[in-house]
Amino acid sequence: MADSDEETLRLKTQNEALQQELALAGQRIVELEKKLQAKTVKSQKVGKMKRTPVESSMLTLVGYDAEQKILELEFNSGKVYHYYDVPLKIYRDMLKAESKGSYFRDQIDGMYRYNPAKNNKSKG
Repeated sequence: MADSDEETLRLKTQNEALQQELALAGQRIVELEKKLQAKTVKSQKVGKMKRTPVESSMLTLVGYDAEQKILELEFNSGKVYHYYDVPLKIYRDMLKAESKGSYFRDQIDGMYRYNPAKNNKSKG
């Protein structure tokens, strides 16, 4: 009977561990779904925006609409994206950043909802 009790205890422990792993996997799925949802939004009207040319291997223009809190980034590819609910501080810090591309990757990409601008163009 001792072997049977040990086997039962082992199986219960294994079951609890699997349930914990499943719960963590479920949480990770929820996090990933939120990130995906943040990256896909319906187009929003963009008002007048101040655009600033920048020296960067990634970007050509950085714009900001303070009223709507929309950051506009034009990439060297010619594609333009609008990032929503971006604080003014992020815009200002990006303009001051030594590397605009690194700042984008570290502080903007994946952090804010975004959409391609309607006037997207491609170079080539």
